[in-house]
Amino acid sequence: MSRAGPTESAVECPQGDGIRVYLPLLDGSDEVGVMALTLDTMGDDDRRLLRRLAGLVADIPTA
Repeated sequence: MSRAGPTESAVECPQGDGIRVYLPLLDGSDEVGVMALTLDTMGDDDRRLLRRLAGLVADIPTA
């Protein structure tokens, strides 16, 4: 598995069924997790929206 955390940026891995993307979930500068998903294709708009989605997911409180 590719690690997205240390670089604080998304990691894209081509797969047979699309592109697997690993995005760090950051709370400030602390990594609280990694979100992974697979898309059929990837463009600049997708990258921008996925960064925003990862930010929203990281803000969800966990108990």
